[in-house]
Amino acid sequence: MRVTRTRWVQRWGGGVAALAVAAAVPVASVGPRASAAAGNGDRGGRGPVELVGPVSEALDVNDRGVVVGVRFEAGTVDLHAFRRSARGELTDLAPGVARAVNDRGVVVGEGWVTPGTSRATLWDARGRAHDLGIGDGSSATDINDRGQVVGHASDPLGDRAFVVSLGSAPVFLPPAPGTDPHHEIATAINERGDVAGYGRYSGTALLAPVVWRGRSHAPERLPAPNTYHSVVDINEQGTVLGNVGDAEGYRAVVWTGPDHLEVAVAARGSNAIGEAINDRGQVAGRLLDTNEAFRWDPRTRRTTVLEGLSPAGEAYAIDDRGCAVGASYRDGLARATLFAPC
Repeated sequence: MRVTRTRWVQRWGGGVAALAVAAAVPVASVGPRASAAAGNGDRGGRGPVELVGPVSEALDVNDRGVVVGVRFEAGTVDLHAFRRSARGELTDLAPGVARAVNDRGVVVGEGWVTPGTSRATLWDARGRAHDLGIGDGSSATDINDRGQVVGHASDPLGDRAFVVSLGSAPVFLPPAPGTDPHHEIATAINERGDVAGYGRYSGTALLAPVVWRGRSHAPERLPAPNTYHSVVDINEQGTVLGNVGDAEGYRAVVWTGPDHLEVAVAARGSNAIGEAINDRGQVAGRLLDTNEAFRWDPRTRRTTVLEGLSPAGEAYAIDDRGCAVGASYRDGLARATLFAPC
């Protein structure tokens, strides 16, 4: 069963975000198209593993240990999508961002056809790129093992969420009740075809948590106060992970069970961002007050601070073993990291 994950969908939408400070720093080339990466393929090691080198972030991991993400091309300010095997072989996919990988090794994200122009893209298990046919300004954010891809596309009126399979026409998802049309973002999909994401409450700038259910993609707005909510992930049990923002800061929450009970992720208080949830209900993300990566377990309600290459870090994805990947820092540069303990 594949891992569910995602991160803030706009993170790499218009710039280089956290990596911008290192844009002018030359980085080591990965050499041939497939080469040995920094670190090793041991997921059971005692300490954190640097997966790629500077300057990079790991954005997803599947249950076979394949990691995907984004890095700077050597000596440039160009971002490239990468895929790293469990054995440590690094494949440069193309200019763009790799956001998700399923258990078959198929990767989705966005490829950059020209500077500043992105298109939702799928890279097959052999690394070949396929335009998903959504058009300019689109991004793919997740893929399940059935090959169903979700994401969003820009149009003159805003954003539209879509579901598509390679070779098929996209299905654009309808707005949920009480939300404005053309403000839908899809962030994650599970094996049942449930799509998680968010819309915008009618007449406001606040985000509403939404799930589009199964084959019909019927929209359902999750119960939540009229405040800022982003939804980032959904697991195979249908538990949804999101983040609530208000005057007190951010807190990670999950909606669980048939009644969508909202449960706060206990991460040293409320000021935390959840980025991913696995099928065991474990949540990975970042503690905002201390800028540390964390893992939260719903069975024990225990929060574990994860060890990266430095104290500062953020976990973007978590597999079903509880192994989290993301980014931490060495010599002031962000580096794709497998966190400990794993």
